[in-house]
Amino acid sequence: MLPQMRINGAAAELFVKGDLLLKKYVPFEPEIDNMECDIAVIQNGELVRTQVKSAHSEISKKLNSI
Repeated sequence: MLPQMRINGAAAELFVKGDLLLKKYVPFEPEIDNMECDIAVIQNGELVRTQVKSAHSEISKKLNSI
């Protein structure tokens, strides 16, 4: 079983990729997982690298459970 932190990180990356697609960007991901970026896009002819971070909020957890 994967640790919850890794699952949350993968979910965050998928969320960002979906958002990029909706904004008409084509997201690329590196073949090797040990890279300095999670997602790259081409913007104005330049390669833009992105590192996705996710966080957990106790306030959000309490509000979601109501």
